[in-house]
Amino acid sequence: MALEMRYQSVPGTWKWIPQPQKAADNNSMFAFLAAEQPPPQPTPVWPPRLETQPTITPAGADFGAELLNLIRETSGLAQRNCYLGHYWDILHYLLAERRRAGEAGRGIDWASRAIVGGDELQGIKFNGTSIFFLPHAELQTTCYHLNQVKPEQLAEHYDVQAMIRLGVYHSISLLGKEKIFAEIWHAFDRLRTFYLDVAAHEEGVIAYMS
Repeated sequence: MALEMRYQSVPGTWKWIPQPQKAADNNSMFAFLAAEQPPPQPTPVWPPRLETQPTITPAGADFGAELLNLIRETSGLAQRNCYLGHYWDILHYLLAERRRAGEAGRGIDWASRAIVGGDELQGIKFNGTSIFFLPHAELQTTCYHLNQVKPEQLAEHYDVQAMIRLGVYHSISLLGKEKIFAEIWHAFDRLRTFYLDVAAHEEGVIAYMS
């Protein structure tokens, strides 16, 4: 199976996206000292009823169906997606110094998170691969960096032999192709346009391979 990267805009409130913990209200932090003793609570019934149990992360096999339902039910969401195909690791190499250095791991630099994805959604798989989420709070920084990239900056690191030595995915397909850099730049421009659109709609991004 080819490892092709796809990106989809999703609302940050989607049930599959972990929600940040609310900050404590400092004004009422010590209010319990003056409060009356609360009434005794009934002894919990065991096992608890289904509706009182914690929400369980949906099985990974349902992810595709759930995502499709979300896209169908949310106006405009079907247009906010991006397909990089097999150029994702090539762009990762061209944009991320960490990748060019051959360092292991996903890294935390903006380029790695924009190309390979943000934080892994724990317990969720799609076609056996992990799903990653980049929240809207990061997109302003991501878009800023993407807007600074010029073709000559990508071309500076465009060394097919070096990419092959580092095992950059699909880099061997670049051998002997003179016009391939234009295609890579076009893929980058699609990704940048996508991120700008998502940021404008105040949504987040999931990244996954298919």
